[in-house]
Amino acid sequence: MKNEMFDEMKAQMKPDPNLVAKLEAAIELEVSGAGSGDGDFAVSQTDIEERDISFVELDNQPQAAYQALPDKQLGEKQHNPGNDKNRKSKIPIALYISAVAAFALVFVGVGFALINNGLMQESQNKSPVNSNQQLESDIASLGITSAEVIESYEDYSQIYEKVLEADVARMGGSLALAEAQSTNNESVSPAPSGDFSDSSSAAKASASASGNADYSGTNIQVEGIDEGDIVKTDGKYIYAIRGKELVIFSASGSDTKELSRIKLIKEPEGDEDAAANKEESAIPEANMRSDTAPVYNGYTRALELYVFDDVVFAIVDSMFAAAYLESKDSVADESETTLVCVDVADRTSPKITKTLAQSGQYKNSRLAGGVLYLLSAYYVYDPDKEIPETYIPRVSDGAKTELLKVKDIATMSILESAAYTVITSVDAESLSRIDQKSVFGSADTIYMSATNLFIGSSMDEMNEVNVYQDGVYNVTEYKRSQKTQLARISTEKGVLKVAAQGTVEGSLLNQFSLDEYQGNLRLVVTNSGYSYKEYHDKERDIIANKYDDNSDQETNALYVLDSGLNIIGRVEGMAKDERIYSARFAGDVGYMVTFKQIDPLFALDLSNPKNPKIASELKIPGFSTYLHPYGDGKLLGLGFEATENSTDGLKLSMFDISDPFDVSEQMWAAVNADYSPAAYNHKAVLVDVEKNLIGFTVLSYGDKNKYDDNTYLLYEYIEGQGFKLKDALEYGSSDSDTYYSVEDVRGFYAGTYLYIYSYDCLDVFDMQTLEKVKNIAVSGEESERGKVMPYLID
Repeated sequence: MKNEMFDEMKAQMKPDPNLVAKLEAAIELEVSGAGSGDGDFAVSQTDIEERDISFVELDNQPQAAYQALPDKQLGEKQHNPGNDKNRKSKIPIALYISAVAAFALVFVGVGFALINNGLMQESQNKSPVNSNQQLESDIASLGITSAEVIESYEDYSQIYEKVLEADVARMGGSLALAEAQSTNNESVSPAPSGDFSDSSSAAKASASASGNADYSGTNIQVEGIDEGDIVKTDGKYIYAIRGKELVIFSASGSDTKELSRIKLIKEPEGDEDAAANKEESAIPEANMRSDTAPVYNGYTRALELYVFDDVVFAIVDSMFAAAYLESKDSVADESETTLVCVDVADRTSPKITKTLAQSGQYKNSRLAGGVLYLLSAYYVYDPDKEIPETYIPRVSDGAKTELLKVKDIATMSILESAAYTVITSVDAESLSRIDQKSVFGSADTIYMSATNLFIGSSMDEMNEVNVYQDGVYNVTEYKRSQKTQLARISTEKGVLKVAAQGTVEGSLLNQFSLDEYQGNLRLVVTNSGYSYKEYHDKERDIIANKYDDNSDQETNALYVLDSGLNIIGRVEGMAKDERIYSARFAGDVGYMVTFKQIDPLFALDLSNPKNPKIASELKIPGFSTYLHPYGDGKLLGLGFEATENSTDGLKLSMFDISDPFDVSEQMWAAVNADYSPAAYNHKAVLVDVEKNLIGFTVLSYGDKNKYDDNTYLLYEYIEGQGFKLKDALEYGSSDSDTYYSVEDVRGFYAGTYLYIYSYDCLDVFDMQTLEKVKNIAVSGEESERGKVMPYLID
């Protein structure tokens, strides 16, 4: 339909303001539960009860990470396969929709406009809502908020109503503190040519320029955007998190030594018992309000750091800390994420110069263009409308603490839990906060491009699909599916602006599932579903559920979204009964691995964003959980060998992607180990194409033909020959139990030396001979971080 014709129809069909006012008044009465009244739209309490307006939602549990213990021992082998191929959640807007349905002839024009504008995001080729200001005005006149523009508020009481809405949606009326889920990954925004950029070398640009320029940075994904980690080097010095301290070493090969250390977490003073409580509750003393007392003690941990010139930014997290507000008779979430700014101009005498804190448990961070972005998750579980401190997050500069202003709070259109994603930006030079925003709605996945920050929240949705009578039973059929809600926050010069929102079917694996390219967001998702029937014998008041054994299904899809997060292109129904294990994007091509019994590597043609296609599909045994560019036309895969019934150890693959329409597995090698954190955490793998290095630590569950623990494997790739194990390096102390700290092992190089940082040691190896030239014990306080079982990182 021509735009001018549509605008004319819409203008003609715009509802009468008096009729709308009556309708809104009636709806307000219905929502508030008012009794009968006079007028055309009067409703009674009985009418409301008979309509049985309910709010139902399943808990949004994170998708379980996959890990099967092996039952078969494998030796090292190489293979050249050649060209082998083979809740529905009823929110208040629903009341508007149901009422408007009664006046369909009056509102059909606006309804069509809403569909066209993106409230129903299933249609393709939509235009961003921002291009239609008149439509936004019409929506606002009905009291309906467009899904494209996240809500803003005038006072805290409006936000409180959203908190209650989220409470009802998630728990049926009972707020609870939800567990924070780690998301340590973002996505890549490669060069337009379609070739992968070397993200390992790009990380070097964000570290200090002093010292030797030949050093490795944290393995990142977006060129020019650094990611926090437990250890970093600027080529001349090494900075590491150890327990609650920052430790600084010289990067001097065999002369490497510890230069200094500084405690990042303040020790409380005064009464020993009270001090112990404060320390466990993870609330820095300077930010502890005088009227609070811990009621649920969490713990404090130093997590990650960044290096920017002569400043180290350390991130300290207080986990699961709650406090009773004695003067308010209420409980508030006191979990806090603190950015500790450490002046290291004198590496032998570091000094804390400033702390910046924000409510919530640490989620993720990025450093780009001299601005550090910090994200945390703040949960609400005992709100009091008259006490904003119980449901509004706060920020602090160490001396002054204040609640976020109303203008800095926005909400997602679908609320699954009473949780905020708190986002702040900090100028790395002036150490001052630039901006702060809080999006009411949880974030499972964080991805940052050069210009935008994207947050994604996966949610389960249970839909009623059929109702019928079967004998004495009223039978209701339900179908469970998944959706992902997305928000785009622009980040120009550190100024945060919540710009767009949208939803897609399915759930994201991690940040690698997302990529922004030429103004469009590309993403891949898995949709897991099942069905069941509810049998209700009303006479006997008996309810029974019957699960449909044949309803389990998994499908995968690719979506392309415009800047307004409207779907403009899609490929659906890929790899039925399988799910995504890894993904990577490169310009006009995307790569995706799914798995059930074999490993299909899909190459996706994205050259036409409105009409993406599957370019090729390679099927091989096993599956890759991490993909990394390895020079021109090559893609490295790290994952697992697998049979029909089990995984059989680690596997390296090198894919030939020089022709995306004819992808092949060029070489592969079995690794004599069962597990590596690098398979699920990209920061745990060292990949340097120029030096031809692939390094990661491994863990074995058995002794036969396996590497010992405390083993770091270093590979190179030789064209035509495959993967060659350069050496299996022993690191750490023989007294340590690395089974509990294998996740925190990092390998990196500076100059002509390779360093391996583990929970209790820094080991130094000559890059030429791979002989160990130094072992430095890194003693210090015990860390909660190191003492966890090996886990699969989202």
